[in-house]
Amino acid sequence: MVEVDFLEFVHTSDIHIGAFGNRKLANATLNALEEIVQYVIENNYKYLVIAGDLFHYPRIENYDLLISVVKLFKKLREKKVKVISTLGSHDHSPRAGYTLKLLNEADLVITPIYEYYGNNLVLHPLETEDIVFYALPGLKNNNELNYLRENRVSYSKLAEINSSRKIVLIAHTSVEFAGYKPADYVSRYGRIKISSEEVYRNIPSRFNYIALGHIHFPLPIFEEAETNIAYPGAPIGSDRNDLYETILLRRNYGVNRRFLIVDLNNDKPFVKSKWSDFKVFVKEHSIVYNNRIDDLIKEVADVVKDMNSEYNVLLLKIDNVKNDDQGKVLSELKNIEKKHNVAIYPQLNVKNESEKFIVDIGTLGDLEDIEKKALNEIVEKMGLKTHVDRLVELMNELSKTRPENARKEDFYKQLFKNIEKILEEIIYESRSTS
Repeated sequence: MVEVDFLEFVHTSDIHIGAFGNRKLANATLNALEEIVQYVIENNYKYLVIAGDLFHYPRIENYDLLISVVKLFKKLREKKVKVISTLGSHDHSPRAGYTLKLLNEADLVITPIYEYYGNNLVLHPLETEDIVFYALPGLKNNNELNYLRENRVSYSKLAEINSSRKIVLIAHTSVEFAGYKPADYVSRYGRIKISSEEVYRNIPSRFNYIALGHIHFPLPIFEEAETNIAYPGAPIGSDRNDLYETILLRRNYGVNRRFLIVDLNNDKPFVKSKWSDFKVFVKEHSIVYNNRIDDLIKEVADVVKDMNSEYNVLLLKIDNVKNDDQGKVLSELKNIEKKHNVAIYPQLNVKNESEKFIVDIGTLGDLEDIEKKALNEIVEKMGLKTHVDRLVELMNELSKTRPENARKEDFYKQLFKNIEKILEEIIYESRSTS
């Protein structure tokens, strides 16, 4: 345990609790949060800053998972640690209740207030005894960038704050800064909405530090640096792309995932990376299928047998698979998953009868992704103006069965209430985007 100044804090983002469905990685994001919480407590930090997407879905339906999160934040509260967060694009829904709001009401997490006033987005300060925090939420379709680009973000009382006080902006958004462009590091960030440095220049210089979230790749990459802005990156991420980026970080830069320690005691912020594998080991492997399923099973089993982390991931590419063998291959890979402590993400290059290759990227056993792909097609074909996550939530509610110990009347009353909230949200999103 070390003594720290109260102008130091831990900065993380994009934990995505609830990601990975029922797969073997289901508890990995919770484990990452637990590791960060333990570090904060052991090192006497007074503030934990989470720059959005603490959760993967607005509402956490898994009761045990929610209780585990609450227990972690109660430990922080008992140690008088303030958890300060902004809403990420995954965290909240515009109409229905959301888990982060519940944590706010329980005084376990504090989210600085924002509101819409005319055409502006107004951010209100959260004044602690040491630091003043503002929070820019991550809005649907990256709409917060439009407010930034058009200079329509207002910072309430910013000019009135004593010049000696340190001010932090927690922002869940996609920005380029100081010559750093996320697309230069990972190609997929060239396909999502990234603003120019002009947006960054529209943020007042009065802020001592900008705690960014939303980009899962850590930027800039450093051990320690004088900088007033940074993306810590996601501790684990939420999908196959993030798992592959973990390989890229280790192979190309010799680093793991991280969270940041920010020191505001001097004129320029001093930021240090705290690297960790968060007990996740990711490996990639390629196989050319020779039509002998036994050979495939043996090779994959040999690859995974020595993977001994708490959370093991194999990104598996299999070429030359006959169309008729897809089901058999996936079934055998599921058996290997069950036998070994590993989550397998297969990419099958399937050969059809005409010997032309088609690419079928599937995630083994991840029914949520399969559902989302199908629902995305339905949303596009029907021209629905809603996020596919709403439809997934609706399907999850409709598929619920009454527990044996639950009263029939109580169960269906709550079920109808949940469905009504989701439908209201779908209608609201459709109207707001039309």
